[in-house]
Amino acid sequence: MMQKLLKSQVIELLSDIRREVVKYWLPLLVGSSAVSAYLADLLNIASISLPLWVAIALAAMLSLLTNLAVARAYKYPKKPFLFEETEFKWKVTEHSKNTFSVDGIPYCKDHNLQLIQTEKMQYICPELLCSQCKSRVLEWDDLKLLLSIAKSKIDFHIGKYETKI
Repeated sequence: MMQKLLKSQVIELLSDIRREVVKYWLPLLVGSSAVSAYLADLLNIASISLPLWVAIALAAMLSLLTNLAVARAYKYPKKPFLFEETEFKWKVTEHSKNTFSVDGIPYCKDHNLQLIQTEKMQYICPELLCSQCKSRVLEWDDLKLLLSIAKSKIDFHIGKYETKI
């Protein structure tokens, strides 16, 4: 009986301290009239006598729901993949909401190696010098055209657009 009385007195004391801190110190810290109207409503809610464990449980649940909402809203970028188009493969990275980025230098279709740039502004497969690679030598002007074609096709596949009449 004595323990219950002591426990209820401690809980009541902590509740009173919490109420006083929220009532008097919080408005002094904020000091803004626009926020004080919002805080007045918040103070009315905070001055409701609740057991301490209920207040802690509500705060923990609110924190958990906020974390879940933030985690659901933020999606991590997907792993890059190689998209085969126009004699070469292109490194594609998907981002949120059907957006993507394409690496400007393609990969060899046979070896999955990124082409290297020569001194004459040409792009060749690194294996071309050591073995018989079927990839052609790519000029700078061709690269820009092939990149545009690849972006168009990748956009179609990732966006999954449908023609509407």
